[in-house]
Amino acid sequence: TYDVDHRDNLFNYGYIGKFSPVRNSELVTPAEWANPDETINVVGLTWDGEDPLSLDVSPGDTALNLPTTIDGIDIDLFSNTVSYFDFEAGDLNPNATSYTQSYYDFVGAESVTTLDQITGIGAAVNGDRTEFVHSLWYNTGREYNGYSKESNSQFRFTGMASADIKDHAIQFGFEYEQRDNRYYGVSPVGLWTLAEQRVNNYVGLYDGPYEFLEQDEVTGEYLITSQNTYNYDEMSSFAINFRDKHNIAYDEFVDIHTYNPDDLDISMFSADGLFNGGSTYASYYGYDSQGNMLEGVQPDMNAFLTDKDDNGNYTRNIGAFQPIYVAGYIQDKFAFDDIIFNIGVRVDRYDANQEVLKDQYSIYNVMTAGEVTDFGAHPDNIGDDYVVYVDDNTNAGVITGYRDGDNWYDASGLPVSDPNVLNVSKGVLPMLADPDALLNGDPLNKGLTADAFEDYEPEVVVMPRISFNFPISDEAMFYAYYDVLAQRPTQFTNRMNPLDYLFLAYRADNTGLQNPNLKMQKTTNYEVGFKQALSSSSALTINAFYREMRDMIQYTRIAFAFPQEYFTYGNIDFGTVKGLSLAYEMRRTKNVSLNANYTMQFADGSGSSATSGANIVNAEQPNLRTTLPLDYDQRHNLTASIDYRYGSGKNYNGPLVNGKQI
Repeated sequence: TYDVDHRDNLFNYGYIGKFSPVRNSELVTPAEWANPDETINVVGLTWDGEDPLSLDVSPGDTALNLPTTIDGIDIDLFSNTVSYFDFEAGDLNPNATSYTQSYYDFVGAESVTTLDQITGIGAAVNGDRTEFVHSLWYNTGREYNGYSKESNSQFRFTGMASADIKDHAIQFGFEYEQRDNRYYGVSPVGLWTLAEQRVNNYVGLYDGPYEFLEQDEVTGEYLITSQNTYNYDEMSSFAINFRDKHNIAYDEFVDIHTYNPDDLDISMFSADGLFNGGSTYASYYGYDSQGNMLEGVQPDMNAFLTDKDDNGNYTRNIGAFQPIYVAGYIQDKFAFDDIIFNIGVRVDRYDANQEVLKDQYSIYNVMTAGEVTDFGAHPDNIGDDYVVYVDDNTNAGVITGYRDGDNWYDASGLPVSDPNVLNVSKGVLPMLADPDALLNGDPLNKGLTADAFEDYEPEVVVMPRISFNFPISDEAMFYAYYDVLAQRPTQFTNRMNPLDYLFLAYRADNTGLQNPNLKMQKTTNYEVGFKQALSSSSALTINAFYREMRDMIQYTRIAFAFPQEYFTYGNIDFGTVKGLSLAYEMRRTKNVSLNANYTMQFADGSGSSATSGANIVNAEQPNLRTTLPLDYDQRHNLTASIDYRYGSGKNYNGPLVNGKQI
């Protein structure tokens, strides 16, 4: 998916034109020089401004106490700041560019002293999209901001067979399926903004000491400017790669908006640079950060947190979503004393084939009671696998409580309904297995380690199926059946995304996360019915049914999680559907056939869809499960279909109008 003109030329999307700064060449006397109260340092020169003296000064002087004037000539600062921006319109996005060109035509270039002026009026610089004015839709010229590619495939192998053995009709079969879902997407317009932020991220503009330049030959003024500072340890990958490509010195400031789209490339950004601290410009799985498909064995969480490229940058490769589904079944159909039975069983095995958190309440590896021995004996009812909570998880002083799954206990082992009682001063904090990783680990990984994750445990569901029917007479039949069904979770809710955990502690919006540890949803059906022939061409069916749903997926809140609570999906919903239906069927009689159905249904449960509880949990209410009528609860539903048809030619049996066929 892409713009038809720009395609994969990503920096074309947000390009408006060249914005060239015109530097100020005026002489400005710094305010601190008027009444200096301390020594002001200049590279090669020093003075304090007290007791003006007439001194001869040359660039070779190294340390002098100078007055604010020398022989009556002012010492002035040469200001190298931007006076205004010239604009050269680009031709890649002409409609968007016209907004900016119109603004320049109206005010004149010398009035545009900052780029913020342009965006503030509703025009655009590189990396902007035109805003709403008064329009039902977006403005003309609003740039298309999307580039993505997707690859979804599956390998599937199935087999089935049947055999008649005496009075038994046996059927059996199996299936194997592995999906391979991949995605790469980037917001190309904003790459210009990201480039602007990164290209000089280590430069302190005019933050350094004053530097003696020269004495003006015409005016005799001593020209002094302030230097930039450079923290090369903070230099971004983009700043390095861009300068290396264009042979720009590292101690040179870059005006990124003076360059063309061809001068920039997404490969200049590291993966962490594109993630931008959680405000990501790119998202992907099954591809690398540059959009190249990952071949072979897909990277795991350890690779995501440790693999680096030749320049020492984390590659942050994320594997494709490759769940595996295996199923087998066998069924026997036979008759016993006029009763026809269908008895079988199906076994489903679902493996999400990815890593999941060991403990959904902590993205860091935690300590259990069996592992903590420094605080004396634990209460008798506390199991060795209970998670220990402390007053400070980087320097524990006392145990404040315990947790077993979703059940909480205070320090004495008594169950508690409000885990806030475990908060001594700093929060509800689990005891960490490796607090040093959080305190002193690589800040880019935020203390996250692969040992907090484990492989998804495949789920096996056994689903028996039994049905039978027997004739009461040659015109009536009774039937009943029982079966269990299972449904796999979708990629939308189930895929493991390492970024969810990398930025969890820094997410201000507390956005919901996917849950890679979801299990299959189960439905158990019961049904009985009676069918009666009313005539040689019509019959009436009475049917009663009961359906029980378990492990349904619902949006939920993981309260008191560390480092912060979050929202995700869980197998927490349930529901029941019960009802009665009447069906009348009339096979074709002359020109007419008729089907009519009446259903009275009661559907109650804790959620109608996977997001029906989102508003409740977003309001930070408890995950209470209360049964309410579901969206598909229908007290009375009546449907009917009538089919009227007739033949043609010699088989015509339709109506006649004035003796003519229609």
